[in-house]
Amino acid sequence: MNNSDWQQLKGELIAFGKRVSSHGFTAGFDFIVGVPTEVVTTFSQDWLDEYQGGGYVIHDPVVIWGSQFEGVQSWDQLARQFPTRTPDVIAIARARGMKNGTVVSITVNRKRAIIGITHDAAELPKEDLQILQGLMANMLIACPDPREELLTIKGRKYISQVAQGLTDQEIAGIEGRSVRAVAALRERVMEKLSAPTLAVAVLRAYKSRIID
Repeated sequence: MNNSDWQQLKGELIAFGKRVSSHGFTAGFDFIVGVPTEVVTTFSQDWLDEYQGGGYVIHDPVVIWGSQFEGVQSWDQLARQFPTRTPDVIAIARARGMKNGTVVSITVNRKRAIIGITHDAAELPKEDLQILQGLMANMLIACPDPREELLTIKGRKYISQVAQGLTDQEIAGIEGRSVRAVAALRERVMEKLSAPTLAVAVLRAYKSRIID
């Protein structure tokens, strides 16, 4: 899929939220080291400002559960699992008029998507859950991949060869290049990955799923 597919699916998710959600939703897609590469939200700016300003994200059961597990959980289920969180983000949200909510967490091709969506009923209907999960799966498939732009094809191949235990001299022989050219490529790769050493570069390449 391409960027137009992503934008179309994003529009479908927003339309779904307008139909189903009471106060809005926030969805994160394709997390790299705990940070989503794409975020879609329809919450009011007032709530987003309070949420961010209060540091709620590190206390929010929706985020905590969604980052550790896959499936579906209602706010009531989360409140029972995380009874001593301070601040109590769910209680704060309910005090702002958000009656209920659901977290959905799925993984497709090693990419994770998490959505926290508000609604008035205690639970989302199964039909709506199925639609939501299908949308999220398709969005993960279509999600623009920043890793493709992070390193060139040569850079990705180089760090993959290093991860296999090859030295610059061995890589130069395999690729038919000078050791100096391979060393220059090594420096560019380390710079792109903000890595002080080659070992750190390999680790970050694994964490970012540049290499498997």
